Amino acid sequence: MLVHMVIGVVCIHDSTVTPPVITQGLTDEGGKVGGVVTFYCKATGNPVPIVDCYKNKKRLRGVRFQVVDAVGASVLWIAALRLDHENEQTIVSEVTNEDGTATVFIALIIN
Repeated sequence: MLVHMVIGVVCIHDSTVTPPVITQGLTDEGGKVGGVVTFYCKATGNPVPIVDCYKNKKRLRGVRFQVVDAVGASVLWIAALRLDHENEQTIVSEVTNEDGTATVFIALIIN
């Protein structure tokens, strides 16, 4: 099962500073042990928000967790899914700029 999450960020091109707003929310997703899962979200703000994802208060980066940034978008892939004490895990996505933070919590269910 492959599910996609693209975090699209739309820049407001004026001098008004606005806090980040998640305009298309994330959804709970599931995957199989050893599989790959990806999530999708969009946000706006000025300046352009920075997106970070966390699990157990640790930033998701590394071999199994990849955030690929592109112009106006970010993609989070979680590969080689495994059970970490429970089959339901919470992923936290924070979208931040100098005017604030928008946060969303997502359930990742592993079979």
